[in-house]
Amino acid sequence: MTPTIRESTNGQCRFCHLRDAAPTAIWDEIVFATEGFSVIATLGSIVPGWVMIVPTEHSMNLAQTYRSTEFVSLRRAVAPLLGRQFGGSTRLFEHGAVSTGSLTGCGVDHSHLHLVPLASSLEPLLLAEEGLSWTCVRSSKISDVASGREYLFYSDDSSHQDPFGWLAIVQNPVSQFFRRLIVRQFNHRLEFDYRVEPYVANVAATHRLLKSGSRDFASLTLCCEPVALSHASGG
Repeated sequence: MTPTIRESTNGQCRFCHLRDAAPTAIWDEIVFATEGFSVIATLGSIVPGWVMIVPTEHSMNLAQTYRSTEFVSLRRAVAPLLGRQFGGSTRLFEHGAVSTGSLTGCGVDHSHLHLVPLASSLEPLLLAEEGLSWTCVRSSKISDVASGREYLFYSDDSSHQDPFGWLAIVQNPVSQFFRRLIVRQFNHRLEFDYRVEPYVANVAATHRLLKSGSRDFASLTLCCEPVALSHASGG
């Protein structure tokens, strides 16, 4: 099944329009929003519980955003929630592109952070990957180390104020790098490409649980100031 992805409008990316109109697909429906960020279930969720935190303001990567108090508060609230609801530990990663159309950005020209509950760390796989040199850094130091270059960032420390993680500067971009690792970890026969296999059942399960009004998700309002959206979010 090939997913129908909402196209860009007036030359802008679809993530810039998440709040502009009623969603046309469940992966474009916001499950929680603060002034500066939206949480959505991820198209192509190989496992349930996979979400993205998407900045309202357009940017190519999150190198500067990791220092944002609002971003940190939201990430630290959402990450443990996913682990409790779906099992495993929540891992975070980012494909830090710097230019439109870059393979590193996986076809999405707008910064976003992936939060994924996984039983096992991806660290052994990524450190064994040929052609990449990994450095252990705090997320707040990514902008200094990357210095305007494309990067990959991964951390098992998703609930920390300033998580340690692994950073690699990209020399030869590969689309959907971390998705490939997740498939390799779980089942080589699974499809990694979200354009080919959207895993709608997993997206729906994530969306349903996070929108169900559970005590855990409702508690986000205690640490993150929610905002009302200008359109109905649907079911």
